[in-house]
Amino acid sequence: MALALIFSILVLSGSLHGEKKGADLEVEKKDGTQAKGELIAVKENSLLLLTASMADWSVGIGDIRTITIVKKSKADIGAIIGATAMGSTAIIIADRNRTSRAWRWTALLTIPSAIIGASMGAAAGTDETIQIEGRPDSEIMQVLEKLRKRALIKNYQ
Repeated sequence: MALALIFSILVLSGSLHGEKKGADLEVEKKDGTQAKGELIAVKENSLLLLTASMADWSVGIGDIRTITIVKKSKADIGAIIGATAMGSTAIIIADRNRTSRAWRWTALLTIPSAIIGASMGAAAGTDETIQIEGRPDSEIMQVLEKLRKRALIKNYQ
């Protein structure tokens, strides 16, 4: 069981090989055009994205209607953590009792724990949409600071 836990942590933890990446964004401009890409940098008055076609796309803050921070679902990791935590606890209890009924409870408790873990993981990976249009400049500056922390290049000058 411990070996399975270690394996799942190593395989599913992501980015262990040192690859840094900016946040994935979907930007909708006031004219209705949209772009998706990795946030490379937050400039003073614009965002710089790298699109799927490997093109740089710069958009002025004044032209943006909404910014959506696209988050990867963590349902798989949540399910594994939930199942492993409850499963290992139930196995310890079942092993002490040494009854077939205890082993059945092990299986019955592991499945709902995996479902609960998957639900919590999915909730943690919910996209965040930020309305830019109509916000005061002070709030926009706070949003830009938040985005700057998630950019590939954090201190772009």
